[in-house]
Amino acid sequence: MQKPILNSSAARPLSKLVIITSILTFSLSSFASFTVKKIRGKQAIIETTLPLEAGKTYNLETEKLTLDADFSQAFKSRYNSISLGSDLSFLSGTKTLDNNFSFYGKYGWNHTTFEFGPVLQLHIYDKGFGMNTTYLIGGYFDYNYTPNRAPREWIFGPSVQVSLGNRNFEAGGSAQLTQAKLSAFLTWYINNSPVALKTELGYQIQRVSSASDENDLTGVASQIYLTYYF
Repeated sequence: MQKPILNSSAARPLSKLVIITSILTFSLSSFASFTVKKIRGKQAIIETTLPLEAGKTYNLETEKLTLDADFSQAFKSRYNSISLGSDLSFLSGTKTLDNNFSFYGKYGWNHTTFEFGPVLQLHIYDKGFGMNTTYLIGGYFDYNYTPNRAPREWIFGPSVQVSLGNRNFEAGGSAQLTQAKLSAFLTWYINNSPVALKTELGYQIQRVSSASDENDLTGVASQIYLTYYF
């Protein structure tokens, strides 16, 4: 029996159909979307409308991938901090005067759940009979009940601070200082920026030791800092 022969006019529509089908299949494959369900290291579980084979490598270079990620947090690292505080007053009367200057400084290393670093205090006052100068150098440790990382705005917890220093008297002589403070702190980041206000309120013990006497001072102490995290 003689086989039917397809003429060129009948083959053209068939070839066009194969080409169009191939183009549509390639286009659908190129613009297919997928959803990442879970990530562990460099492995991911995805959901897609295309049939995939396990172990097979797929090239996604034909598709432009857009990641919905907020990169603004990358510019809000809180690894280090600088805290500054000061008091300044110049008071005078007909018979007396009272001039005071106090400076408080901290440098901190933030590890999310805790922060620590050195602390410096300088206090200068003049009551009209000469200038007294006090300085203290020590360290502090803060425990953060709320993790200190962006974009969290409120951080609070307990704080411990220990310092050693010296006091020079206007009449001559000096005394050694030993100071310890246990307090609670509250940090508020202003408008979710790297700048924060940090307040501390606690109980302070200070020992003043001179060549002729030794005295212990105790009571409530508070401080406020302007802190910059970077």
